Amino acid sequence: MANLILLNNGIMNQTASSTLLDSYSESYKTTASALYKSPTSQRWACGQTFTMQSTYSISSAKFYMAKNNSPVGTLYAKIYATTGTVGTDALPVGDALATSEGIDVTTLPVTPNFELITFTFSGDEQVLLFASNNYAIVCFFDASLATNYDLALVGEDNTTKTHAGNGCSLYNGSTPPPTWGQSNVDYCFYLYGTRTINVKTVNGLARANTKSKNGLSNV
Repeated sequence: MANLILLNNGIMNQTASSTLLDSYSESYKTTASALYKSPTSQRWACGQTFTMQSTYSISSAKFYMAKNNSPVGTLYAKIYATTGTVGTDALPVGDALATSEGIDVTTLPVTPNFELITFTFSGDEQVLLFASNNYAIVCFFDASLATNYDLALVGEDNTTKTHAGNGCSLYNGSTPPPTWGQSNVDYCFYLYGTRTINVKTVNGLARANTKSKNGLSNV
């Protein structure tokens, strides 16, 4: 149900409840990708590309996660624009469009127990994702303990792979800089969004706008 707030200037602010925008169920999980930092190699991030069906502001994301041993650091969910063809070879491009609040990796369950971990996007990070545009939702591990055994794990499907998008990962070998590469898996995730509409009367006509990060977009 939508929330309606009548403001002093006569503008009505309508915020819809959170809507599921895209997902790939944890029931498909067959294995997991490790996010870690080590002296010689590191995978910092992994996630899934997707195409928006309607325009929404991002509100939260979930990944199916666990930890191995005793990792130290902070997890984030990030949204990127993509290049390439979603479902085939799409990869994140440029800087992140939005970054969630951080999650302390020590709060994750210990493998083999996995849980859906919620990442919240707040304030200016609740950017608009536009209909028919392609994006990637990525889980990023800012690790502060450099070993091959202290890991964050992200559930994935390396068998069925029926999501319309494709997996991707940010991996660095022995030589920097890290680069995005395609992952031959689909990651288990959920993506949620909201719509906030400001409605006011102009010359007897109702006019609505949704606020974006950089201004107003007419609806």
